[in-house]
Amino acid sequence: MIRPFWNVPKEDPGALPDRLTLTVQEYAVLERFYNAQRPHDHAKTWRELRAEGHEPVSYEPMNAKCVCEMWNDTYSDAPLKYVEAKSE
Repeated sequence: MIRPFWNVPKEDPGALPDRLTLTVQEYAVLERFYNAQRPHDHAKTWRELRAEGHEPVSYEPMNAKCVCEMWNDTYSDAPLKYVEAKSE
């Protein structure tokens, strides 16, 4: 059972407790949150990503027609009629 964190400063209720006060189990549970709060590198621009060889991903816009088509592909027994819905 994980005990409540009494060692969190009251002026910062969202802060994580000091790692030295944690049990092994608590440390294992909270490690991902400590990693999330660590300093990160700057976000790369598209120009930098392109220089590394990344390519843009093409995607279909998510509009009513696409939703109806995906629904109809999955649920053929209860199709959505895009043309009728568009005219209403």
